[in-house]
Amino acid sequence: MNKRDEIQALIETHQPAVLGITEVKPKKNRFTIEECEVAYKGYEIFHNYGKPGRGIALYVKSDLKLSVSDSLDSDFAESVFVECRLSGNEQLSLD
Repeated sequence: MNKRDEIQALIETHQPAVLGITEVKPKKNRFTIEECEVAYKGYEIFHNYGKPGRGIALYVKSDLKLSVSDSLDSDFAESVFVECRLSGNEQLSLD
């Protein structure tokens, strides 16, 4: 079983609202990672593939109201910031 299959099994078993994964890019990254290669049905992906480092991906259930947060953006390469809108005007920042 490869890592992709393990993640798929985890999603099917636990159905998390948010799932964060580190080191998504291979050590010897010779190819560009296509989003369709790391997509999971029912989840929106936020990632930092264009930045240096091994990369991170944040999967958030598609039915959550969310957006990428520019206000929290950082020069730190190993980061992704997403804001989820809660009830009313409340927001939850995920990083």
